[in-house]
Amino acid sequence: MRLTDPALKRKEAELAAKEKQLKELEAKLTSAGALKKKNWPICYPILYHNIGEEIQERARRPVREGGTWRGG
Repeated sequence: MRLTDPALKRKEAELAAKEKQLKELEAKLTSAGALKKKNWPICYPILYHNIGEEIQERARRPVREGGTWRGG
């Protein structure tokens, strides 16, 4: 799908209007006390990685160095 210049401008205007609408809604909800904080954390771990415990002794060096290890 290739957008022509007028189509691109129209889409940009639609997105800007939607963004403005969402910000206004967020402001209303915050002022009414219905929205106190964001419902997701800024950053949180999603996996655990411990080379010393999870990787076999012979494969630790390539793993630490970022290389690929071909078992065998």
